[in-house]
Amino acid sequence: MSDLPGSKKNYDGEEPHTHMDGAAGLPSAPLDLLPRRGLILAHNRRLQYFLERDYHRWAAYCGRVCQCPKMDLLAWGPIPQGLLSTIAYVREFDGAVSLRVDGTVPPDGLETAVQEGLGDVFLCPPDVTVPPFQQWLEACSRLKVPIRLQLQVPRMDPVRAEGLISSLPGAGVRMVTVVLEDPFQPGSTCQTPDEGKQVIEFCNLAAAYLPEAGVELHLVGLPPCLLNPAAAPYAVTARGYRYNHHTYDRQAYLFARRLLSVPPMAGRSMLLLALKRHTVSLNVTDRWLTEKLYIHSTPLHNAYMYAAKRWRARHGTALVRTLHDGKGSVLHAPDRGIPGHAEQERAVHLLRLEGRVLTDAPGAAVQREVLQPRYYDRFDEERLRQAALWCELAREARELERTVAPSRICDEKEWATYEAFVIPEYGATAWLTSLSGKKVSTQIDMLNLPFMVSVTIGGGIAELAGFQLTPSCKILCPMVETRHTLTLYVREDGRYVLLRDGVPMDPVPIPGEYPAPRRAPCVVRLRFIAWDIEERVSFSPLRLWKQPASEPVPKAKPAYSVVIFCTRFARRLSAVLQSLAHQTDFDLSKLEVVVGYVPGLDSTEDVLESLRLTHPHLRVVHATFPYQNVRSKGYVLNQCMEMTSGAHILLLDADTLLPPMLFAALERECPGHPFVFPKGRAMIGPEMTARILQGDKRPWEDWNGLMASADEIRENEALGVPIGYFQCFKRECLETLRYPEYEHFQSADYEFALGLRACFGTEYRLPFHVAHLDHAGSQWLGAERHF
Repeated sequence: MSDLPGSKKNYDGEEPHTHMDGAAGLPSAPLDLLPRRGLILAHNRRLQYFLERDYHRWAAYCGRVCQCPKMDLLAWGPIPQGLLSTIAYVREFDGAVSLRVDGTVPPDGLETAVQEGLGDVFLCPPDVTVPPFQQWLEACSRLKVPIRLQLQVPRMDPVRAEGLISSLPGAGVRMVTVVLEDPFQPGSTCQTPDEGKQVIEFCNLAAAYLPEAGVELHLVGLPPCLLNPAAAPYAVTARGYRYNHHTYDRQAYLFARRLLSVPPMAGRSMLLLALKRHTVSLNVTDRWLTEKLYIHSTPLHNAYMYAAKRWRARHGTALVRTLHDGKGSVLHAPDRGIPGHAEQERAVHLLRLEGRVLTDAPGAAVQREVLQPRYYDRFDEERLRQAALWCELAREARELERTVAPSRICDEKEWATYEAFVIPEYGATAWLTSLSGKKVSTQIDMLNLPFMVSVTIGGGIAELAGFQLTPSCKILCPMVETRHTLTLYVREDGRYVLLRDGVPMDPVPIPGEYPAPRRAPCVVRLRFIAWDIEERVSFSPLRLWKQPASEPVPKAKPAYSVVIFCTRFARRLSAVLQSLAHQTDFDLSKLEVVVGYVPGLDSTEDVLESLRLTHPHLRVVHATFPYQNVRSKGYVLNQCMEMTSGAHILLLDADTLLPPMLFAALERECPGHPFVFPKGRAMIGPEMTARILQGDKRPWEDWNGLMASADEIRENEALGVPIGYFQCFKRECLETLRYPEYEHFQSADYEFALGLRACFGTEYRLPFHVAHLDHAGSQWLGAERHF
């Protein structure tokens, strides 16, 4: 993106992003950057504070129901104590919390919040002349915290206004919004026409200086005809500003407005009900009833379907009720800068300028090109990068479809569903149902990367349709017409794009679920999903492109599958993978490593990519999961074990180093022992751990020396039960045994070991120890920092 002449660097020393709409002469935001910010209230309108744990519930509502990765915590007055714990809680699903304050009290505690991980500060001062406001500006500047500034009806003389405006860029203000009204702030109106003229003069001064200084500017609700030609392009209607990427998600905004006027205990009940309603669902099927009526009684079938349609038309479905904005979330005018007559009259009344004649919009007087810097946080930057990646992947998908014939075509006999009545058609398959909810197909194929799948869905309509790669990876988009061709292209590195009629689509997040990971797992169990089918939809034969992977295929089928779950242990994982890559007297083509991780949580992806480049002979399987599974060790391990192909499975912690002769010993011992465990583990101290992580110490070169330097040797831990840092067993036990699926790590490995003993008998103990890298104590509930 090129810079415009005269643009200046923003507060962090980076060139500000600039977008222009040459046709209308108005600044425009990218269409892929619609609002994704939630809002949490620390208190209601009467300054009655909600409980700290209700902040967390509210954050869960914003993150899981509204799908907002970032959110503001609104607190007028002092910073609430619950801010710190809320930041830590939201960080668990890679979200960020910003602080919305009025700047009427000193910023006590701001530095602690910044150290905890505060996103930015949204300042909404009722009076910019009071000392605390300046203290907030100085504190944010000193701590390098970006500021979003909202001024409601700013009334001040031109000299003071010019001084304030000129000081904002240096204080770290990245965006300034002038509003006439805000439902979360006390009302403020001008008392005299002179005050109204001061507001207009302030807006004109801001437009003359702030964009040139790299500060984003919006004048919300101000009629352009009251502003000078330079300021008019920055005017935006209240409805138009709703679609700015810095504003609040509509559902989160309306929910916060409802709770603004209720007592804290009533708000708590509303939060609990909202979370339960949107995160707990029951999926039922009417396949048997539909089949009987369709085959044996057409009139009864038609009456049944008619009743179901009437019910849905009147009451909607759970998905539609969650996603629909009853207030009408639509664009009301092509020109976002021209307010309607009612809004103009309202603005004139608030400014006390009734006597001033309002001319038409400035039309030709508006500049054809307007400098408009954009403030993007890390979430916005990621969405822009993702949009660019989708365009690149879409080109690759179109080229593949144009030049390569499908490797397989799945007709109506090869895939169906158990959740709807299936009707074979000539060259197609139809699903018939009267119930709303998710309908999942049978498994279409088990695929390795890369691949592409395409299907045409028509003859009816559904709210959402798409593909399921794993139970935690659903990639869906809306159906807006009665016929669409859906194509999912997954590249060799796991990056993917969903195309609807050849156009990249942003996958729709399901309310109550976290978004699908941005990288597909290496092993995919492909299924099709249709959500809220309107009676009937039909599918064309499904086309599959299976491309040969560029990585060398192992010469022998893996005999051992190592399964590791890594969350925030990427540095130690790198050392563990090195110990696997440097096994002696063992053919590494007999080994595969399945790593379960959450993309973006830490640098695991980079670690695996580095391993692929330096040890291409070692087969590594990526098993990606969404943020909701960051502590779901049992679930992740069960899913990873289903991806394995070895006769023996080794569950290994991401901080456990293996001796270089381990797999040579397992080849000798495993044929006669279905359950194997080491003699114990050597606890490596912090200094030696640091040397290993820095590369100064290579454990495989002097394993005996490493054992001699251990701080402690542990044997027969947990009353002698072979706990989860190393559990090697035959995969046949998975037919009857599953790893306990808890939302923490504690005791699950103990219970699984007892299950292995019940299946295979007492374990065989190897004559040597493994090594445990230091990581500052136990992390049974999941690590909060990176190791």
